[in-house]
Amino acid sequence: MRRISVLITTVALALSGLALTAPGVSATANWISVSAGNDPPFDSQNMEASDDGKYVLVSGWTDLWVSIDGGTNWTSRKRDNAVTTPGGWSTVAVSKTGSVMFADKSSGAEMKGLWKSTDYGTTWAKVPGLSNATYGTSISDDASVIFTHDLVTGGLMSSLNAGATWNPVIGVVNAYPVVSPDGSTIVAYSNDQLYISRDMGLNWSLIRATSSDAPVSHPISSVALSRNGSTIAFTENGALAESAMFVSTNYGVTWRETVLPESNYYNAGYTVMSDDGKKIVTSTQSSAYTNPKLFRSVDSGLNWTETLSISGDIEIQGIHSSPTGESVKMYARNTAIYSGFFPDAKRALAITKPYISGTAKSTKKGANKLVAKSRWSGYPNPAVTYQWYSCTAKVANATTAIPSNCKPISKATKSTLALTKKFKGKFVAVAVTGKSTGTPATKWLSKTTAKVK
Repeated sequence: MRRISVLITTVALALSGLALTAPGVSATANWISVSAGNDPPFDSQNMEASDDGKYVLVSGWTDLWVSIDGGTNWTSRKRDNAVTTPGGWSTVAVSKTGSVMFADKSSGAEMKGLWKSTDYGTTWAKVPGLSNATYGTSISDDASVIFTHDLVTGGLMSSLNAGATWNPVIGVVNAYPVVSPDGSTIVAYSNDQLYISRDMGLNWSLIRATSSDAPVSHPISSVALSRNGSTIAFTENGALAESAMFVSTNYGVTWRETVLPESNYYNAGYTVMSDDGKKIVTSTQSSAYTNPKLFRSVDSGLNWTETLSISGDIEIQGIHSSPTGESVKMYARNTAIYSGFFPDAKRALAITKPYISGTAKSTKKGANKLVAKSRWSGYPNPAVTYQWYSCTAKVANATTAIPSNCKPISKATKSTLALTKKFKGKFVAVAVTGKSTGTPATKWLSKTTAKVK
C-alpha cells in the first residue's frame, strides 16, 4: 500500500455514469474504467486498495463498500443500521495483501472510532483502546505499525503490534500521520508544518515549515513516502501562484520544488509514490473542487505528464499505486473507479530460444525451406528480426555470441531461408534478435542444422 494523506472536503456531489469514453474525460490509452456502473452510491468519501489492486475499500457517510475484484462489483458493509443522519466513515487504510483493513468513523453526530477487518473486509470490529473519534489512520504494509489522529485530544496515537495496544505520541499535536510502507518512518503534517520520526514516533524533527518561494506558507494537502521514507513528496493548498509540490530524497533534509505542466490549485490533492520514490502520481483540481487532473512523474518529480483529465463538478477521493508504480487506481467520487497501467519497458527475453524447423537438404531452385522459430516476452511487445548464417562447423547449442566460423548470408533476413545448392556442405544457423522499445536488443544464434546435403 503506497501511503497517502489528504484533507477531505465535505462538498456534496451527485454525478454518475461517467466512463472514459464519456464527454469531458480526456485520458491516455493507459486508463480504463473498471467499475462497470456498479459504483458505490453517492455518499463515498475515501478509497484505498491492496497492492495488487484486487481488494478495494471505499468509505461513505453511512456505509463501507468493499470490492474483491478490483472495483467491478461492490458489497455494502454497513456497520450500524441506526445511522441515518449524515456523518460517518471517513479515511480508510488497506494492508499490502488486502487482508487487513481499517476505517475511521469520525464525522457527524455518531463518532464511532476506528474499525478493523482481518478477513478482506467481510467482518468488522471496533478497535479497543482509542477514543470514539479517529481520523487519518495510516498503516505499514503488514499493518503492524499503525498511527492515527485522535480528534478528541488532538494528538497522535500509535500501535506497534497491529492494534493490540496503543500509546499517545509525544512531540506533535493536531497532525495527521503518514506511515512508510516498511513502517520505519512516520511523517506527520499539521497545517503548514511537516515532522518526521525515524524511531517509531519516539522523537520528531521539523523538516518543513514554510514555502520556499512564497511570502506566506500554505496548508499541506497531501503527503507520499517511498518504501523506507527517504523520499517524501508533499503538496500545498494555497493561492494559484503559490501552490506547489515539494520533493525530498534525503528524509526531508533538503527540498526541491517541482512544477506541473500547467497551473492548477492543489486543493484536496492526492499523491502516491512507488517504493523507490521515482514514480509519483498526483491529482489537482480547481478551488471549487472541479475539473480534476492526474499527473505522473517517473523521475521523482523532475518532469511531469498529464495522464487523465475529467471536466465537471467531480472530486477525486483516492489514488493508490502499486509498489513498482506500474499500476494506479483512482476513484472519482460518485463517478467511477479507474485503473491506470504504466508498465516499465522490459528487455526482450527469449522464452524459447531460436531453433530451426525443416530438413537440411538443398535443391537447385531452393524449393526446400528452413523456418526460424522462437518465442519472446518483453514490454512493449518485442520486434523480432532475423539474420541467417552459413557456418563451416557445427554449433551445438544456441548462443549469444556469433562464432568466427559463421558468416552472415547476404539478404537473408526473413524468418525463412530457401536452401539452394550454394548451401550444400555448409551448416546453417539463424540469429534472432528481439527488441522492446527503450531497452537493449537481445540476440540469440540458434544451433546449426546438420550439414546441408
